[in-house]
Amino acid sequence: SDILEYRNENLKNAVGDTEEKAALKGLASIYHGIAVLNSKLDKISEAIEYYTKAMEVQTQLDDEVELAESLHNLGVMYMKIGKHQQALDLCTNSLKIYQSVYFTNQPPVIGVMIGNIAACYRNLGQVEEAEAMYKKALEIAERAVGRQHPQFALGLMNLGTLEINRQRFDQAEIYIRECIEIFEKCETPECDCDYYKSLEKFVYVLIKVNKIQEARDRFNKMFKIAVKEKFLDISWPNTYVLMVDCLIELKQFKLAHDVAM
Repeated sequence: SDILEYRNENLKNAVGDTEEKAALKGLASIYHGIAVLNSKLDKISEAIEYYTKAMEVQTQLDDEVELAESLHNLGVMYMKIGKHQQALDLCTNSLKIYQSVYFTNQPPVIGVMIGNIAACYRNLGQVEEAEAMYKKALEIAERAVGRQHPQFALGLMNLGTLEINRQRFDQAEIYIRECIEIFEKCETPECDCDYYKSLEKFVYVLIKVNKIQEARDRFNKMFKIAVKEKFLDISWPNTYVLMVDCLIELKQFKLAHDVAM
């Protein structure tokens, strides 16, 4: 609050173009910082307000890279509140700016942007567009960090999730199995939320392709992690519902009861 007031005062007292530009840059930086803080606190409406203010100032400054970052972050906020078309428009505009600045030399952040655009398409039911974007994001991740990296594993999980949505479980298994293998080769800690989510999806797919023994073994590990790391509140219910049915069929009634509770 005090810093924001100070930046606004600087802008009022600025003399000449150089001072005014510096004051505007400082103001945009403060707006952006407040937006990021609100985003981390899950105060989405406040984050949207300040990302929008930052964008207005960045537009005056013709600061393309900073503007692209704010556009993308604003798009992510709209994704969080389910406004996927607005999110898609913002993230797409952000990507266009980045591509115009960097041309063919695409930094890893562009892969993240494309992944978010793919998620927007998926949430809008535009599955083929989502698949194309996820594959493009995966290519960028591979060029940036190689295949044996958690970032590449995340790209595989996104593709696997898309195949689950399409009920193409054989293909989903291929993607998510490789994803799990990469996480484990990288010695990803059990407390890593992305690793846990990939295990959830993997167990679900294994049940769907009738690999029940492997699904049960994987589930035992996953369930221990969920209890230990307190992930049960953020768990994907579909996996647990399917597994309870499997455990009952296997006559593992106690474990089925523990999972259901």
